[in-house]
Amino acid sequence: MREEMATKEEWKRLYEVAVDFRDKKSWEWMYDDMIFGVQNPENGEIGYCIVMGNIGEFFGLGVYLGSEGLAGIKRMQTDNVDEFDMINVQKCLMASFEDRQDLDKEDYKTIKELGLRFRGRKQWPQFRSYRPGFFPWYLEKDEVKFLTTALEQALIVVDKVKDVGPEKYFYKKGLYYIRVPELKGDEISWREEWIKPQIAQRVMTVDIDELTERRIKNNCKKTRSTWVLDYFSAPSPVQEKKGQRPYYPSVFMCLDSKSGMIIHSNMFPYEGREKRFVEEFIKTMEKMKTIPRDIIVVKQEAYELLKTATKKFRFNIILMKGLPLLDEVKYGLFNFFRR
Repeated sequence: MREEMATKEEWKRLYEVAVDFRDKKSWEWMYDDMIFGVQNPENGEIGYCIVMGNIGEFFGLGVYLGSEGLAGIKRMQTDNVDEFDMINVQKCLMASFEDRQDLDKEDYKTIKELGLRFRGRKQWPQFRSYRPGFFPWYLEKDEVKFLTTALEQALIVVDKVKDVGPEKYFYKKGLYYIRVPELKGDEISWREEWIKPQIAQRVMTVDIDELTERRIKNNCKKTRSTWVLDYFSAPSPVQEKKGQRPYYPSVFMCLDSKSGMIIHSNMFPYEGREKRFVEEFIKTMEKMKTIPRDIIVVKQEAYELLKTATKKFRFNIILMKGLPLLDEVKYGLFNFFRR
């Protein structure tokens, strides 16, 4: 095991409680709209938990971290997030139960070092950390500890729900059932609270400076053209150093809506991608010496960014639920990456 990871004893405890959770089979009476919280004793952050497996395909516990994690849950439940952006809305720790062939060498190495054995389908515990824009990765020490705590408390919650039904713990408008730790001497005890959390709001403002605005107006010609703009994560992660968490580069895409031709595209890191999206649009206009009349986007975020950043240009910005032309180009790009 790597030195920066948890101790052997911490890993062993995580596997023990994960097996207890697996054998409980709580997905038989829990559904993915039954969200409950566990507060981290180390930093006070709440992990919002979802028991997965009721439809019989994927079994596990997702622990979505803080207000950003909860916002990700809400987006997945309400925004119909497509496969190109699913990796960007999840901030969570995941304990899942897989087939042997779904584990990688690192998973199996840990299991062997702990002297554990598993047999059968969906019996092998696997643990991953999800962060927006990054490849699912192995747990760090603090993540091992909190996922263990979340599983321990989840075992208590699912038993309570089975005994008295879900109405006491869920479906209270705006409130979430939370397991809250209290330190008494060297011991931690747990109490119940119902809280109204703050869901993280994404800041969607990027400004274009006056010099850039003047340069575009002087050098670019207004036309009646319509452009399709989008940004999304590439399907293949990039790992800059061995052992470092890989990330998914963001892709900027600008299409001509009439011909379907790619006018401009580029790739950049996930961090700061909202700013880069606007910058790439500016770069496209300067490259083509063109100011389009209409801009079509398929993301609310892209709509908000362009609406605020380019308000002085008075573009006609159109938000569409989906666009087959754009999807076709994306799938072609994805197939190229996957060769």
